[in-house]
Amino acid sequence: MEDGRTLTQTGNSFNGKILNDNGEFKINARMLVSQYVMLEATGYYRNEVTGENSNSELTLFAITDVNDRNIVNVNLLTHLEYERVIYLVTQKKMKVRAAKKQAQKEVFGLLHIDATNFSNSEDLNIAGESDADAALLAFSVVLQGDRSVSELSELLTKIATDMEKDGAWNDSTTRKALADWAFSIDDTIHIREIRKNVENWGLSESVPNFEKYVRNFWTVEYGLGECFVMNEGEVVSAKRGPASNRYICGRDHHLWRIATDLEK
Repeated sequence: MEDGRTLTQTGNSFNGKILNDNGEFKINARMLVSQYVMLEATGYYRNEVTGENSNSELTLFAITDVNDRNIVNVNLLTHLEYERVIYLVTQKKMKVRAAKKQAQKEVFGLLHIDATNFSNSEDLNIAGESDADAALLAFSVVLQGDRSVSELSELLTKIATDMEKDGAWNDSTTRKALADWAFSIDDTIHIREIRKNVENWGLSESVPNFEKYVRNFWTVEYGLGECFVMNEGEVVSAKRGPASNRYICGRDHHLWRIATDLEK
């Protein structure tokens, strides 16, 4: 890109191929006009929910400052923040670094994740072992859900377009559907299979605790609050979510679950 103020594309492009099944790529970019670049990655991807490769290609974008940087990860976060960053820089006259930090906070906020102390989105990796990597993995799992590649691509476009100018996602219907799906897999064999899928890929020595972010998303959406030792056994009605359900803070692992008739 020309500079960090207009983010106008120079027309100069540098191509590279995805080298292996880990999604690694290498680009030799010589004589860059500025330190700011846009990356576009197209390819098949590993679906965390099914454990299989996608049956068609997905395109994701990222904008980054390559000054003092050799590695850039392209993921759902870099993609969703892309249009928002451009808007903040070109219309609100923010610096690229500040715009990226704000956009990342807003995107993670979709799942009620506090990203204040997280590294930049292009530093995060679903194969990583940090808490921020766990948040990215949870993000990927919830948005993927049971969607096809085309459905996922459509969802990403809708979210990015909605967030571009105000940083908010106002589609309450889709948000509810995401929360309902997250609830349906929480503490079930389904979410354990997702963990097993990622473990079987052998991308890292251990898979971080992404489950807590999946759980936090639907419990906040349902208005349940935290389940911990001080309120174990408490039965509450959800402020949102399935209207007929009441939930109990279980003594085992302190997880919310649907209360039985006796517990009610």
